[in-house]
Amino acid sequence: MNTSFVDLTDASTINNATDLGRYQMAAYLVSQYNLPGGNNASNNGIQQAIWDMLDPKTFTAVYNTSTDNALEGAAQWYSATGGNGSTSRDSFLANYRIVSSTTMSSCASGTGLLCGGFQEQITVVPEPRHVAFMLMGLLLAGSMVFRKMQAARRSDA
Repeated sequence: MNTSFVDLTDASTINNATDLGRYQMAAYLVSQYNLPGGNNASNNGIQQAIWDMLDPKTFTAVYNTSTDNALEGAAQWYSATGGNGSTSRDSFLANYRIVSSTTMSSCASGTGLLCGGFQEQITVVPEPRHVAFMLMGLLLAGSMVFRKMQAARRSDA
């Protein structure tokens, strides 16, 4: 990872994080992504920071202020939430899942690394209220269809 722009404390936090810690910082960055903002410097910096954080040894990039801000923000969030197993970090991350391809296979024996398949994704798990709203909508739509079917049967009779 290029540390020429990121302060040394934040660079150390990122470089010394476990694999799980890097995924946790990437999930934090996903939460900072401004979807309606589309292709802008901040979103591009967040995306670049995620790539660098998850593949720090093989990916080289030209860093910019947006990428550095994202990397520093992730490192500071990680440090502020108290390390692995902290309650505040665990409650924040409870809404995220890592989705990996089932077709991935071992890259090299003894390394534990997996290769192949599609790119891993960090997804946000819908909150229970969103699921409840969806179910209410489906019930409403179903009741409307049911009423129309009943009305059609009555008019046929």
